[in-house]
Order: sequence, then structure tokens, then C-alpha cells
Amino acid sequence: MDGYTLVRIVETQPPNLVVRPLYEPAATSSCVVVAAAAVVQLASLPPSSSSVDNLVHLGSSEEAGALHCLKRRFLRHHIYTNVGKLLTLLQQYTQPTHVEMPPHVYQVAAAAFEAALRCKLVKLQLNASGKIDGCTVTSYLLEKSRLTRVEGRERNYHIFYQLCANMEHSTAAGEFAFLGQVGATQEDKAAFGVTMAALDALGFTPAEKEGVVAICKGILYLGNVHFHTNELLPQKAYDQVTFPL
Repeated sequence: MDGYTLVRIVETQPPNLVVRPLYEPAATSSCVVVAAAAVVQLASLPPSSSSVDNLVHLGSSEEAGALHCLKRRFLRHHIYTNVGKLLTLLQQYTQPTHVEMPPHVYQVAAAAFEAALRCKLVKLQLNASGKIDGCTVTSYLLEKSRLTRVEGRERNYHIFYQLCANMEHSTAAGEFAFLGQVGATQEDKAAFGVTMAALDALGFTPAEKEGVVAICKGILYLGNVHFHTNELLPQKAYDQVTFPL
């Protein structure tokens, strides 16, 4: 989006033009001589703010004007822009802030969607006096298909990448069938410590934590198991199990 800079033509000096950048302080902006062939003249001046959320409302249809509008919206963290009935997205990766959405009906819809992915049934046990004596938490509606089928550059559950980033023998996450083509990152390596600290806070013993890690590793290796029928002994149908790793 830095291919164009919005300028105003100050003077014509064929075959060149004297231009001054717009939206810069007068004290710092200076005139520049450029070739007239390199200047794209717009039918109208693009808006200086990010208020235009649909490019069809621009006064000009030139590529330069559209890119200028997209750039100014992006710099103001407005990453979505309509082009008629189409929606464009300009997203540079940033660490999510996990802040709450402003009061809106979409806030409820987003929360409901997230809850649908991680549903839990909480049962409270009451004693004879009617006070809470304990509870059980049962998870259900687990996305089993997401565990075994990862499309393209999608990521599986975070714990698997955290394990790959912290294995004693360096193993690329991409070598596991369940993890697709996405590798572990330094953020995954640091997040593993946070996960273990969370288990400590929940009262897990070292042996229980080792068991959780072992189960997760076992799931990863099971994804790399291949079964081959022994054609030499079809009556017994022996299978060979191979571990690629």
C-alpha cells in the first residue's frame, strides 16, 4: 500500500510536475519534482478520514485512490472494508489482546459460538443442609473431527504444539499427521510453562501431569500409525504397525 503517496500538484514544469505531499505538517512537507508520467491524477480528492467504509462511495475509481483509503483505514485499525457487496480484510498478525467486545448483540453471538465449541456439564452436589458439598465437570461436544483432520494451515489444539516445542528430542510439529503443515513456535514453547503452571494451580501432582503429557504424546504418535496387511499370510491377516518417527 506504500506504492502511492497522496500529493497536490503545485506547479507544472513539462515533462515534470512539482508536487507537495498532503496530510503532513506544512513545516515538514516540502515540494518534490517528479515525472508527470508517474503521477496518477484523481477525479476527486479522497477523504482524509477513515469514515468511508465502502470503496464504491469514493469519488474516483482509480487504483491509487482505493489503496490510499485502505491504507488510512488500516492505520486506524479498521481492517474491514466493503467493495460493493464484497468484504476485504487487511490483517497484519498481532498478539490478541483478549479484550471484551463493546456492548452489542454480536458480543452475545460471539460468546455463544465459543461456548458451543467447549461445552461442559456442571453438576453440583448438595449436603443435607442444602449447602454445596462438591461438583463434577463433564466436557462434551468435543470437536473430534478437528483432532484428526486439520485442513491446510489450520492449527490443532495448542497443547500439541507446546509439546513439540518442548520435546527432549527435537521433533517438528509438521511430522505429525494430526498437526497438518503448521509448526511449533517460540510462543508455543513459552506457553507450555503456562499450561503446566495452570495444572499446578488446579492441584495436579507431578505424576498426574506426566500422565496428561504422556496421553497427549500418545495421541500424536497414534496419528502416525499405519497398518499394512501381510499379503503372504492372508488367512491370519497379520498386521504390521510402523512408527514413522
